[in-house]
Amino acid sequence: MVSLVIALCALAFTIGSFYWLYARIGTVRLAGAPRSFAFHQSEGRLVTTLPLALLNDGPTPIVLVNLRLRGRHPAFVADFIASHDEVYGDKGRAFATAIVIPGNDARLVILEFQGVHPDSLSVGSKSLTLEGLEQRLRGGARWRTLGEFALRIDENILQQKERFLVYDNRPG
Repeated sequence: MVSLVIALCALAFTIGSFYWLYARIGTVRLAGAPRSFAFHQSEGRLVTTLPLALLNDGPTPIVLVNLRLRGRHPAFVADFIASHDEVYGDKGRAFATAIVIPGNDARLVILEFQGVHPDSLSVGSKSLTLEGLEQRLRGGARWRTLGEFALRIDENILQQKERFLVYDNRPG
């Protein structure tokens, strides 16, 4: 009887270990707020390019079908438009496609988002906060929060908003 219990425990441990190491579906996480970003805003349309580090903590690949930025204002959403080879410039600009992140891997992706801001940003505004990145996975119909961060778009940046420039996102 004892040998049967030991054998069943060993079998359960083996199956559980196999699932955990090879078959488990992980989650994609945002490694942190982007350190820099490119920003431009005119006629209510906001364009931003962000370098993002995405981490898949499971062993199986995950396909992100679509991404979007969410703003503090509930009506503001910026759609994923293109991916880039660099933060600033059109070199290596490709149309938005699904992003595949292999299992137990991290990827640096440089993504362009565009959206119509509900209120035109004025020089008198103190700041604009983009506060979250949302994902839609393969086969998913709803948006899920991938990570939250704040872009520091302050009064100095808003004064130059018509120019597409790269800014530092360090807090403080």
